[in-house]
Amino acid sequence: MNFHPEKGIERLKRLLQTTYDQIPEDFYVLEMRLAKNRRDAQLFGDDDPTNRSELYRILSALNRFALEHVTVPFPDFCQDHSTSMLPSSNGQRPFKSESLSQTPSSNAGSSYLGTKRRWAVLIGVGSYEDREYSELPVCVYDVTEVARQLYRNESGFTSVSIKVLVDDGTKPTRAAILSCLQEVAQAAEEEDLLLFYYSGHGDLEQDESYLVTSDSTFGRLKDTALPVASVEEIMQASRAKAKVMILDACHAGEKMLSKGSGSLHPKFIERIYMRAQGMVILASCDNQRSYVWEAKNYSAYTYFLLEALRGKADRDAKGFVSATDIYDYVTNGMASWTERHKYVQTPTIYIRAHGQIIVSSYKMQPELALQPEMLPEAAQPQEPKSSSLTPTLSPCWAESETVVVRGETYILYKATIQEKLTRDGYAVQRSSQAQHASKGNIVQLKQACIFRLTSQGNALCNILKREHRLALKLAQYREFPRILEEEGITGESGISTMTLVYEAWTGPTLGAVFHRSDRALTETEITPLLRSFICVCEVVSRLHEVGCSHRALTPDNIILLGGDKYRPVLQDFGLAAHKARSGGTESVSIQAPEQRYSTPELALPGPRTDIYQLGAILSTLITGQPFSVTESSTTASVAPPSVYDAIKRAVAPLPKDRWPAVMAFANELKRTFRKDG
Repeated sequence: MNFHPEKGIERLKRLLQTTYDQIPEDFYVLEMRLAKNRRDAQLFGDDDPTNRSELYRILSALNRFALEHVTVPFPDFCQDHSTSMLPSSNGQRPFKSESLSQTPSSNAGSSYLGTKRRWAVLIGVGSYEDREYSELPVCVYDVTEVARQLYRNESGFTSVSIKVLVDDGTKPTRAAILSCLQEVAQAAEEEDLLLFYYSGHGDLEQDESYLVTSDSTFGRLKDTALPVASVEEIMQASRAKAKVMILDACHAGEKMLSKGSGSLHPKFIERIYMRAQGMVILASCDNQRSYVWEAKNYSAYTYFLLEALRGKADRDAKGFVSATDIYDYVTNGMASWTERHKYVQTPTIYIRAHGQIIVSSYKMQPELALQPEMLPEAAQPQEPKSSSLTPTLSPCWAESETVVVRGETYILYKATIQEKLTRDGYAVQRSSQAQHASKGNIVQLKQACIFRLTSQGNALCNILKREHRLALKLAQYREFPRILEEEGITGESGISTMTLVYEAWTGPTLGAVFHRSDRALTETEITPLLRSFICVCEVVSRLHEVGCSHRALTPDNIILLGGDKYRPVLQDFGLAAHKARSGGTESVSIQAPEQRYSTPELALPGPRTDIYQLGAILSTLITGQPFSVTESSTTASVAPPSVYDAIKRAVAPLPKDRWPAVMAFANELKRTFRKDG
């Protein structure tokens, strides 16, 4: 059965047109992302790891959107048979999807699955009878630790419901795994969770994906290995609605797959995803290797999986982690780890389930709430006598040459250091560019140093924590600052300093490339500016997708990566981690009216504040003059009148009169330069 995302999104669009008077704007954002991904696939090939990972993320987002708005999984629209989803001749929706008929109304949208008992079949294959497959002792350790963590969480996993098959226990043979999985799948009830986790070698034979068991024979996988299709069939037959498969099946051994490739065949994961029905599948990589973190004695993927299960993936303090929580956390952790070790390994996810699947709850740790008496005696500061930064509180970065974060030394760039003490003198906020002492890469450091926890210090902690969560949410995109390292953010007892290490972008700013201080842009210069600016709008729209707004946009904090005019990235998150406030409390270079004044008509700063700032930026770049709401300086340029009209609406004094969304502004600019030549 063929799978066609492009056809699927067209079918979904037609169905939305019959269901809604106006299609939800989120759909158009996803439609644009899919179209861009398909264009990139033509340029770089379908096997490009980054592009394939982005495709999986888009499909997951489309699946969540389809379930929320039409209660039908997106993959159902992508199959050859999915014409049954489309409106009939009388305009009515037939609702003949088999998967839809199995979905109770309570599961539509944001419902949670797997709320009762939890079952797990955990497989770790470390040694193989066929010596063509290299030994992987770390797999046994990985599985053992996953089992321990699930049991420790006390979330419904018990010694009876967790089945572990490893070399030094019940041997993970093909027959033993099939028998164990069938037994557990039959025992699981409707509201239970069924989890299957495999760590070992994966292989492909005659277009079929196999998990290599301890008794498998290379070249005879059909008869001796475990077909992933068989695992999927058993899980699909189970009454449990919550089904999760986690595969760490692309380990890099000395004779990986005995084919000299050192990585999985590109079709291995593709075949698994094509057959997935009613479950979530997490894989440690695409067509790559799965690496071992020797210092931790785990595979790198499992290390971050364990951290996720301990609750670190729970960004919203729900008390549990879902399958998508785990994926987001592990993906961000792996991105940082692979960057440091110069590897390539991109986790993937595929969702065909009606609702969010709860994988495990955990014992919640209290938020950082240190009182002075809780700190060690040596850490108790004296009452500050002034608001100046003094060495008695903490060494100033301005007086230091280096900063150490998790054992890594960074050389500070003195000219970029900023330090701001809170009014009560008990906390300081710091930022600076720096260079890694040994690797040489440039980073951006942010730190909150808390000497005594007060309301102001606590607010500083919360801002950095919110920024950390935001960075994790946006880690799937390439256009936002990416965390390379963090220390103290999780708020363990006794921590009084929180530090984030961001990747620093290299390239000229939008202002440096397009701004002419002595004149307006010419007609030939305006078109590339508009094209670049539309790309900027797409980046900002992704920030809005996760419910945040930048509110501090300028031509100088938008970087054109590597000088590419059509690859803008944001230098920072602006005020996205700060709670929105009006009445002059948001001091930024380009202030929207709602940031200057506090009136009921203006409301709080938010996404339409970004639209105002983008309009002001575009006006400044076109005219070469500082933006002013009282002077119509755009008339001095040769830009089409329709551009003026688009900018005029973007900078309307009242937020309600501006463009309803940043992509609406971008789409108007697209129509403008297409229409005008």
